[in-house]
Amino acid sequence: MDKLDMSSLCCCPRTLAKQLTCIELRLIRGICREDLIQGCKTNSSTSVSKNYNDYVQWCNRLGTLVDTQLTMCINTRRRRRMLINYLLDVAMECISIGNFNSAIIILIRLDMSPATKMQALWAEHNWSYFNKIKHLIDPNRNFSNYRAYLQVAKDRTETDENVTDKIFIPYFELLMKDLYVADDVSSRSSKDSGDLTFQIERSIQYLEIWKKAQCSFKEIPIIIQYLESDVISDRSCQVHLLQSGSSTPCGSNSRSEQTSARLAEPIKWVRSKVNHLFS
Repeated sequence: MDKLDMSSLCCCPRTLAKQLTCIELRLIRGICREDLIQGCKTNSSTSVSKNYNDYVQWCNRLGTLVDTQLTMCINTRRRRRMLINYLLDVAMECISIGNFNSAIIILIRLDMSPATKMQALWAEHNWSYFNKIKHLIDPNRNFSNYRAYLQVAKDRTETDENVTDKIFIPYFELLMKDLYVADDVSSRSSKDSGDLTFQIERSIQYLEIWKKAQCSFKEIPIIIQYLESDVISDRSCQVHLLQSGSSTPCGSNSRSEQTSARLAEPIKWVRSKVNHLFS
């Protein structure tokens, strides 16, 4: 078995989604309200707690792992297509569970280079499948599609008594961007900022609810170790991949890559936009 072959280690997308969720819940439980407040006020990793940094590093590691899977799978087109379909299934299972953070990270990576360079090699089924769920990372109307899905998931965890695992994990990067914008505009505005302050406090209160989520599934040590290990993508494999899939991507465009990059950028992107508004 290829040591970087995720689907060979865990052939069931549902199982992998559960293991991703176990890691998410374990790490997010270490984050307190002060961490969120400090996190939206600074760009420096030294100014926030270790628990906050651990969660950010986990998000980065998951993105790197997806990239590595794509760039290391260079033997056959058939294998590459199977892997893409597997990752899409994992993302869908994460959404089903309520783990939007892992799902969005996977979808973003599939929509960015080098994955976009591969889209000409995707099977028709892969491409149509991806398009069905790609709207989750559409930034139009302030990511309204994603927020609608998120609201439905939140309502389900609060009201549906038949839901065994009341799990609700938002996309962390967008959550922090929302908090930063609300905090920054509130501090700069001369008008009554009560609504913005309420928005910040409500988001922080939600965090406390999310941290209490209980899941019925347990960690599988071999999969957890694999997911949490530092996996670094081989640059030579990336070059090989880009060369082998250098034809025009099916249905891809610069706007698509910009959308994914925008979601994946750090909070400093929001700061530059907010600063521009008040300059």
